[in-house]
Amino acid sequence: MMFQQPHDQFSKQFLSDLFGPLGAEVKVNYEVNAESRYVDIYFSPKAATLDLKLLEALGLLGRMVSHACLIEPFRNPVNQEDVCNCLLKLFLVQNKIRERQKQHSRFKFFL
Repeated sequence: MMFQQPHDQFSKQFLSDLFGPLGAEVKVNYEVNAESRYVDIYFSPKAATLDLKLLEALGLLGRMVSHACLIEPFRNPVNQEDVCNCLLKLFLVQNKIRERQKQHSRFKFFL
């Protein structure tokens, strides 16, 4: 098993040993394959084309879309699972954006 950092190896071994007696199974480096997830609305405004009067007329919704945002409309009141799924989508999108920024900065370096 390959570890990137000494503290990583230590913490995984320590926690595995600590939690072992507490449960039936402890997995180190547990691979998680994310299923396909879709965000209902991903909105990223173009500053040059934003109609400030329209945004103001839209009220709270206008303030929400004045910046990049994800929108998940719900017909019924949301429950804890709905909130967790929305947060997961948000984190996945943020990670995707960070990865694109890293790739773009590496690409600029080679130009």
